[in-house]
Amino acid sequence: MPRLLDLACSRCGAEVDDFFVMSVPQRIIHLNCNGIFEPVYRVRKRAPAQWSDRDSITIFRKPDGSLSYPARNDKPTPSNCERITIKSLSELRAFERSTNTISHVGNYDKSGRSIDDGLPEFKHSKSERDRYERFRESTRGLF
Repeated sequence: MPRLLDLACSRCGAEVDDFFVMSVPQRIIHLNCNGIFEPVYRVRKRAPAQWSDRDSITIFRKPDGSLSYPARNDKPTPSNCERITIKSLSELRAFERSTNTISHVGNYDKSGRSIDDGLPEFKHSKSERDRYERFRESTRGLF
């Protein structure tokens, strides 16, 4: 199974991060000093998934507590308003919970429908319904 290994040479102390192998070999020899690389196990720091300034969400909180959503996130902050900038999905979810709102941008599916869009009503005419029933009867057991 392919893996990435972090290695340290037992002779010279050289370190290699993310060495790709298809299967873990019995030993890996350091060609510079002929020492044997030993695996090193480290805890990796995970950076939060931050959005760029261009993709961030900007919201203005007015003095009365109401929220204003500008069309662009680079719009200057109006006087007496607090600027709220959201730069990650976790911040967005926390904001939604605290204000009891839903972000339509964060909740679109692949079809382009939002979270509160209903499915369109589609009514079949009688002839379409009859054609469908005939097709269903003629293909029963085939699928």
